[in-house]
Amino acid sequence: MLAELLANVDTETDIVIVDRGVFDALVWLTMQRQRDEVTAKEEKIIQEFLLLNRWRSLIDLAVVMNVPAAEAIERENSQRITPKLGSIMNPKVLAKISSAVKIAVKKYGPKFGAVIEHKTKGNRVKESNVELAGKILDRLEESLNPKILVVPKAILKDLPLTNGGAFSDDAKKQLLRCLSKYGAFVDRSVAEADKNYVQIIACALLTHGNDIFLFERKERDPKYSLFGKSTIWQGAHVPKRRNSSPKEMLTSALSDRIAQSLFLSHPFDLSLVGYCWELTSTESNMHLGVMFKAQIENNHTAADLRKKEFRHGRGHGLGGRFISWKELKLAESDLKLEAWSISLLRGLKNINLRKTKR
Repeated sequence: MLAELLANVDTETDIVIVDRGVFDALVWLTMQRQRDEVTAKEEKIIQEFLLLNRWRSLIDLAVVMNVPAAEAIERENSQRITPKLGSIMNPKVLAKISSAVKIAVKKYGPKFGAVIEHKTKGNRVKESNVELAGKILDRLEESLNPKILVVPKAILKDLPLTNGGAFSDDAKKQLLRCLSKYGAFVDRSVAEADKNYVQIIACALLTHGNDIFLFERKERDPKYSLFGKSTIWQGAHVPKRRNSSPKEMLTSALSDRIAQSLFLSHPFDLSLVGYCWELTSTESNMHLGVMFKAQIENNHTAADLRKKEFRHGRGHGLGGRFISWKELKLAESDLKLEAWSISLLRGLKNINLRKTKR
């Protein structure tokens, strides 16, 4: 199941439906422990493996359906000539499974992004499916329209800005103070519609040694012609996290994005570089990029990164390669870099020139 999931999750597929996923495995593990088919020690080892964040982070929604044993058997036998019981489809085993489902939902449900419990007792198939589809769409709406960090545009205009960016220690301190005092969280749809808000984007520049990773868009990507062929950063909106400072929220959002893109649980060393804000158009000035350097120490990870195609939006891939800062400057016009990358290139003499404060 995990192998098939991993084979499909990093493709142009938008929705992957798994009939029996990680949560189902936890239900069976619960039942096996109840029946003494696994020891407490074995249960703990298997549980810890199934609950690894790299698996759970792939699951946006788990749907758990349950029905009384008698009704399950009735449904099973309604399409058969004789009402024969099976090794699973019998009252005793089904009651055990039902009990394990309830325990697993209570025990493991909070560890997943979202869990829907859908009771099908006495429901007709069509009505039940319609009800379930409604619940799923509501959850998807929450996922696609999260609350994100924004700052009033009028406030940000007081920040230092030269050629679309600022990278001094003083500018970084001012930005963090501004986020702490004026940052707010609104639905993404609201932020997109209100021109008075600027959405804060946590961005990573992936470096290895003295080189930086250059992302190159495919020509089929609409952003190829709109924003440029190449970029040296990848970013994410910033969701709210309780009891966290603005910087902690930025780095957490960025760590999650890097982990999803690279599919690695390894914590990367993130250091604040500065920020970029392009004011030339209404669309671009609605986003401010807070730039962090993410240092990749492992040579194997760097090699894998070169081979990887990053999924960026619906069906649009990004290829890439490592390049030195000097080569990047020399090839700026040929690479057709987007605005924030140009701002970084002109605002920093070298990505490794100074030791930025964490």
